[in-house]
Amino acid sequence: MAAKEEFNLLYHVLEGEGPPVIMLHGISQASNVWRALTTDLVASGYQSIAVDMLGHGNSFKPKKKEYYTTDIVLGTLEDWVDQLDVDPPYYIVGHSLGGYMSLTFALHHPKKVRAMVLINPLFSLSQLQAALSLLIPLDMLGARILKSTPLSVIKSFLERSDSFTVNIPADIRDIYAENIKRASPNFLLIPNTARDLTPRLKSIKPETLVIWGTKDNIEKAETFPKLVSELPNATGHIMQGCGHQPHHNEPEEVHKLIIQFFDSHPIG
Repeated sequence: MAAKEEFNLLYHVLEGEGPPVIMLHGISQASNVWRALTTDLVASGYQSIAVDMLGHGNSFKPKKKEYYTTDIVLGTLEDWVDQLDVDPPYYIVGHSLGGYMSLTFALHHPKKVRAMVLINPLFSLSQLQAALSLLIPLDMLGARILKSTPLSVIKSFLERSDSFTVNIPADIRDIYAENIKRASPNFLLIPNTARDLTPRLKSIKPETLVIWGTKDNIEKAETFPKLVSELPNATGHIMQGCGHQPHHNEPEEVHKLIIQFFDSHPIG
């Protein structure tokens, strides 16, 4: 069994000075998807902290499949935050699975979160489009297939399919493909362990901005207004024509929304 320290030493990139912003990527991805947002946050006087979650990017990748659960991924994030040489409260930006982690972290540690921006966040498996719902039970088979799939095949798939990368520039799409291949294939096991957060949404108090694209082929766009209505202190912003990753479809607009939202909820 791996030492506990290996789990907690999550790779992260810290840049800038000012109020801290923790950024949590979506499933299969890594901290490098936040490069453009990091630049804009630092230029606006914020400290950017982009982390690779367990099993992703440059962070520790356990070999045992039983470690790939939302509880363990969240637990490693909690331990990592406790070891950060940056005092709370924090701003958080979370996309997709990173949105799920953001919501759960805020539920458990409300005093550590000043405000959140959630981009097409996951909060219930009932959000998943029909095709993905059918694939979730096949997670172990998918992990075995992905392990043997060459990077070139993954890139070709993303080029031909708009399910995951609607209107995303080619350079960002390549980063996504490379992140998928360098992550542990067992990341596919994580979503099946996600608890439905719907019954607990009213207990999540931090100020929250939910941003979503109307062309999301991963999660049902009609579920996001429900999230906004259930969270006690949330507002929503619709990105017409964007997919599952509006921060890559319309980065200038999304970055502006994020910075304006954090500016309007100062720390201290």
